[in-house]
Amino acid sequence: MTRIRRKEELMQPTGMRVIGFSGEDGSTLNDVEDRFNTPVQLEDPDTGRLQWGDTLAGNGIRDLTLAEVIALGFTTIEYQWMLRYELESPKGSFIRNEFELNALVAGHEPSKTNGIRLAYQHAPEGSVTRAQFERGTNHRQRGVDQNWPHHALGWVDEQGNRVQHVPDRFKARYLYDGYFGGRQIMEPLSEKGVTVMELTSLVVLGFSADEYRAIHAYEEETGSFVQSENHLDEIMGFSRDPGLKPPSR
Repeated sequence: MTRIRRKEELMQPTGMRVIGFSGEDGSTLNDVEDRFNTPVQLEDPDTGRLQWGDTLAGNGIRDLTLAEVIALGFTTIEYQWMLRYELESPKGSFIRNEFELNALVAGHEPSKTNGIRLAYQHAPEGSVTRAQFERGTNHRQRGVDQNWPHHALGWVDEQGNRVQHVPDRFKARYLYDGYFGGRQIMEPLSEKGVTVMELTSLVVLGFSADEYRAIHAYEEETGSFVQSENHLDEIMGFSRDPGLKPPSR
């Protein structure tokens, strides 16, 4: 079965993409005090025209592509927690501010924000140290993924040469840049799973938000990993047999 390439299509109903937050003067901001109550900045990919968008507090994050999640400075851990919250909560329930997000990641109900502190400092993703991470969720740095010491650079073939495309993303190996320097070739995703990867790497490796949500739910529910593109097709409802349930392989 030829694999179905699911492009990271724009999810905004306007056909525009989120590139950051809107400043009062119409400028694009990369870092704001409250990511949930600042209008997002939309850009027309064809003309470059900018337009204000709605806030995340009123719309949630499920309609964002992975690239847009990264552009808004959310870490992989934050995104995973918000996805779980939106999937398990009544329709229209969204995280409304930074305090609620901190409470959620700390293991509390979002409404219980007493004692929750904000200690964000803008930093490039992946720059936090292990000591900083162990201080706890109230000391998370915006835009920083704390658990991932390496970042994917792209696919490699059987000889270790860089390639743009591979027949099966779950069977192929990829090159990554180690946190302490040096590049190494990583084992296939079928052996380690996808949700242990940070979002930037998944964008580099060509995964869409729809794919990520399906894989994340599957790994959490079954405790096993997606084994192939065909397996992912089945999980996402693209199997030739509409009655086939996603197998645990």
